[in-house]
Parts: sequence; structure tokens; C-alpha cells
Amino acid sequence: MPHPLTVRLNAADITKLDEIAKATDRKRSWHMTRAIHAYIEDEYTFLEGVRQGLEAADQGDIVSHESVEEDVAQVLRKNN
Repeated sequence: MPHPLTVRLNAADITKLDEIAKATDRKRSWHMTRAIHAYIEDEYTFLEGVRQGLEAADQGDIVSHESVEEDVAQVLRKNN
């Protein structure tokens, strides 16, 4: 079940949101829910990636800076 949430926006953003809502025949809340959901998914995906990276580093599963530099140099040499 959805829970109410208050969001404060500046006047310019509200005006744009109202234009979008009118053009799409949708309510402000519909667009805000979609926008917030997309933001949460993006941030959560990033957070999970960071967690996985930290876990890998804690287990010693890392690649040295020098190794990455060499790999990049090889790719650049192939593309030139």
C-alpha cells in the first residue's frame, strides 16, 4: 500500500511538472512517483555495485593499477 510523502519543489520545477502532467493527461503524483522510483533504482543499483566492489576488495579480488594501465594501453594501441 502506498504511503504519502511530501516533496518541496521550487516554483520553476512545479511549473514544468504541471506542463508535463497536462501534456500527458496524468497527475503530478503519477510523474513524481515514476521519477522517485527511477532515482531510487539508479541509486540502489550504484550502492549494490559499491557493496560488491568492497566485498571483492576485502577478499583480495582486486586488479592492480598497473595492470589496468597496461590493459588500457593495449586497447588504445589496437585502436590506433
